[in-house]
Amino acid sequence: MVGGGLRQVGVIAAAGLYALEHNVARLAEDHANAKRLAEGLAQHPGLAIVEPETNILFVDVAPAIMWNLLAILPPTASARPRPTAAGASAG
Repeated sequence: MVGGGLRQVGVIAAAGLYALEHNVARLAEDHANAKRLAEGLAQHPGLAIVEPETNILFVDVAPAIMWNLLAILPPTASARPRPTAAGASAG
């Protein structure tokens, strides 16, 4: 994703430090947005949602749903995940 063996890790660390120093007040808003998104997604069959404790949301998509999504998404080189028979992403 970043490339170069993370030789530029200082640039990424600087962005993280800036976020911590200037956006901590918005974390509560981010957490509330994640919870609201989780509540909305939980209404859809085929999606298993893990109740978020922070602003990170985990969604497990049923294989049948994943195949339907892949059928309607525009093709890209090889960037799309390929669901396996067990439902886990193969790439």
